Amino acid sequence: MFRSALSAVGATEIETVASAPGLPYQKRYQTAWRLFSVPENWPFSTSVMALVAVLATGLAFPNGVALQPDGRRLVVAEMWTYKLLTMDLPSGELTDWVLLPGFADNISTGSDGLIWVAVASPRDPVVDLLATKPPVLRKIVWALPDALQPKPKKLIRIQAYDGEGQLVQDLLGTDQDFHLPTGVREHHGTVWLGSLERDYLATFDKL
Repeated sequence: MFRSALSAVGATEIETVASAPGLPYQKRYQTAWRLFSVPENWPFSTSVMALVAVLATGLAFPNGVALQPDGRRLVVAEMWTYKLLTMDLPSGELTDWVLLPGFADNISTGSDGLIWVAVASPRDPVVDLLATKPPVLRKIVWALPDALQPKPKKLIRIQAYDGEGQLVQDLLGTDQDFHLPTGVREHHGTVWLGSLERDYLATFDKL
């Protein structure tokens, strides 16, 4: 189902093993999107002059941003609530948009105009319970040895939503060489996946 891709040295250039006969290598280029982390979990924007404007506060682990094609709304992934939120620009008003089946770990706007979501792991009852408890309890759990902490499931789930929040693509599966997708980008029909647990990329063709 997935084709592995070997990353080359360089900030934006990726050399991949191609699947087309007679074409052993091809070069792909992509632009990185970054969500800067600050202690208060503030999403913010930067101008050309590197001025910072706070757009929202109090979010539950924002873990991805994507601008809708019309430029009027920013989509924000709120990891701990399993939600995608939309932020009206320039007012900054936040609205619940989509309830996800798991933890969103980065989102992007594809060349097809869809909002693509990497669902790193499905919902976990232990994490759901911790979300209702005082923060000090969560800190205690996260300080436990790795063997005692909740583990992400070894699944691949990628979703894509249109501008109205309707689900139009939903991939759920497993692969022996790839899991825990933590980044997704669609470009002209090819969907690229990254993972914190792998040193290569995976790709598949959009349905």
